[in-house]
Amino acid sequence: MSVLRLGKESSINIEFIQVLTFIASRKNDLKFVHHLVPVGLWKNYLERLWEFLKFLQIFNLTSKQVEIAEYLQAILIEKDFLLARKNRIGQFKPSTTTTCDLEYDIKAESICIAEIKSANVPQHYRYDYFVIMGKVDYGWIHCFLHHQLKIQMSDDDSSFTGWPGVIDYDSCSSLLETTIEGIKECRKSILVLSKDFLKREWCVLKKIITETMKRRSNFLLIVLLEHCYIPSEIDSERLSFFNFTDDKKIPIEVQHLKLALLEH
Repeated sequence: MSVLRLGKESSINIEFIQVLTFIASRKNDLKFVHHLVPVGLWKNYLERLWEFLKFLQIFNLTSKQVEIAEYLQAILIEKDFLLARKNRIGQFKPSTTTTCDLEYDIKAESICIAEIKSANVPQHYRYDYFVIMGKVDYGWIHCFLHHQLKIQMSDDDSSFTGWPGVIDYDSCSSLLETTIEGIKECRKSILVLSKDFLKREWCVLKKIITETMKRRSNFLLIVLLEHCYIPSEIDSERLSFFNFTDDKKIPIEVQHLKLALLEH
């Protein structure tokens, strides 16, 4: 719930639903939603949570996110029926499109061809790492991974500066443009593999990633967020993989990732 305290902007709501989506992917059911707020503090958050649900009505939701929204709505109705009547919300509907449904237009193709070489020219990089990720995984990356890589757990631990820009998922062209910009400005790129990423964004980004690997052989690190297939375009024997599928082992994998970011 600390995410909602940051404000009421769309970006905060997007971050919150992505965090909830990630938690749901780790659970067998949605009962964790009951524990979003401490028992005695629900009244303090009811209005804000209704505003969050209203935002979700105009947001492109996945099927799992629709389940989360409906589950949260049922809880809010139970908590305060009169407030629920005041905040009437219709049915949540999953988006019928994915990134791969977007037309891979001439502009996107020209961007990819024109920028691949410049993305691989040796230069003085401004940041330590850039995260190539799916839209669904954004909340977890922003709230957890960036934080873990930024903080020092001990005096001899290292901290790293991530690319501060925002990946634009609105179209193939904008997704390519912002991804290329991040790759160009960072010494390393962390590719976060998940089922959603492979289903949606991979088909758009694989060309720029594979072409960059040919020119900068040590630029890419792989984080396996969940059990999924490894695309044949990725050299799984040569690249460094970090297994984040076991929650108990994530702290160790984060330290291994930090060591890999130190390498040039």
